[in-house]
Amino acid sequence: MTSERQARRTSESPNTGLGRSKRHQARPELGSAASKSHACGEYEPVVRTDTFIRATRDTGYRNVAMALAELVDNSLEAHAHHVEIIVERDETNGEDGLRIAVLDDGDGMDSPTLAEALRFGGSTRFDSRDGQGRFGMGLPNASVSQARRVQAFSWTDLRFPIAAQLDIDSLAQSLTRGIPRPESTPLPDWVRTHARSKGTAIVWTRCDRIQFRRVGMLARQLRREFGRVFRRFLTNGIVIRINGEAVAALDPVRIVPSPALGSVTEFPPMIFPFADPRGAGRRSDVEVRFTLLPVALWADLPVDEKRSYGITNCAAVSVLRADREVALGWHLLGAKKRENYDDWWRCEISFEPCLDEFFGVTHSKQGIRPSAELIDALAPSLEAQARRLNRAVRDSFEKVRRSASEPASLAQSLHHKLVLTGVPPRAIDRRRRSVTVERTQYRISQSGSSSPHFAEVRKENGIIDLRLNINHPFFRTIYQPLHGGADTKESRAFDLWLLAFARAMAEAPKDAQGALRDTFLTNWSDATALLLEGR
Repeated sequence: MTSERQARRTSESPNTGLGRSKRHQARPELGSAASKSHACGEYEPVVRTDTFIRATRDTGYRNVAMALAELVDNSLEAHAHHVEIIVERDETNGEDGLRIAVLDDGDGMDSPTLAEALRFGGSTRFDSRDGQGRFGMGLPNASVSQARRVQAFSWTDLRFPIAAQLDIDSLAQSLTRGIPRPESTPLPDWVRTHARSKGTAIVWTRCDRIQFRRVGMLARQLRREFGRVFRRFLTNGIVIRINGEAVAALDPVRIVPSPALGSVTEFPPMIFPFADPRGAGRRSDVEVRFTLLPVALWADLPVDEKRSYGITNCAAVSVLRADREVALGWHLLGAKKRENYDDWWRCEISFEPCLDEFFGVTHSKQGIRPSAELIDALAPSLEAQARRLNRAVRDSFEKVRRSASEPASLAQSLHHKLVLTGVPPRAIDRRRRSVTVERTQYRISQSGSSSPHFAEVRKENGIIDLRLNINHPFFRTIYQPLHGGADTKESRAFDLWLLAFARAMAEAPKDAQGALRDTFLTNWSDATALLLEGR
């Protein structure tokens, strides 16, 4: 019996329920026993589509930010310079429904490529080690992990976009058996207003797995995550906007809370060479950089400011794959246990995708599982440096404590206790003095404010606090230049004059409190701005 005749007999077997006389009967539910036809000859399909998609929804991403990061990766692979993420309320999907679109100005796709992009494992760069993508799983897997319907639009001319879609509900109900062929389809109005002359838009609707239900809260979360994950791209000119607001680069390794607060100490890189698995005698390096935060400058910052700047409660090691962060935590540090002092140093590990096997990177790019070979090569050196930096931080804090308890001769002669926080790096450690007269403590600090005042004065628990407004011309034109160099008699005298002003404001007669004092401070601040800026 020929294989053709055998296949015909099998296709007409009563066990299949799909004989010639029933060839046009209603299609059974996808994944049922009847649907397991032998259209592929003697073999069953490798994947049951409906159950596979339901399962893959639960194997995906720890949050919506990491899922959307996959779509941004695709945009960067397509040479996009601008990525727009739109988060909106979707009233057609319940009271708390959301819809999300990710648009770029990348190369765009033709019809076959667009259909392939929505397939699990579909990729024109499968197993490529030259960029972010590798397995062709990112777009469909990330999308179904958060939404029940994903549409992909692409165009090289905005007048003629094409679209394809993956609809979980249609697959489950056997209304479709896969990815429909891409067709010419106009962009939704809420998406089109953000589109550029060429590019791609991925649209999620029926979002049922997103933790955040408020648009504003989700947008803020995405900006924080993307600022860190894509920081190198952002500093190199790539623009990512979320609901119209640009994402700012956030580097947890090289923190810069304010230009007036100085910067971290960066040590020379450690280079660890590995054999490139692609062969031909090539090698690929793992680069490790450590930084040390300036304890003496930042130790006295308020707790909430330290937290907002990312100084405290931040994981020590950031791992970058092809310039994109894939892990943030306590990695490759051997037997070193984490302590509070470890908040004050950071480590950044960079590698290329050809070393994915060493780092144990999966298609979702949400962490690392280092191989034994990688641990043996890196952990001893990284642990030793981590312990050295931990000791350096301990020593710095001890110096800060000793400095705070040892009065300086200048402060003794002036009979004041002066505590300065938030001042430039070369001044703060030399200007710590600690003596009291009349048990009054003074403090000069600084913060950004939209207030018209050049400073605010507060007196609480016996402390007079003069908080300078870094956004006022007084700070930029007078205070910052005067304190930007070496500690001088003039800069110290100027600080004391400011504190005299603060004391006068704080101790003004009771009938001068409130509106009268605020009016005086406003007039002084406005006059200062007018004369300094010539307005």
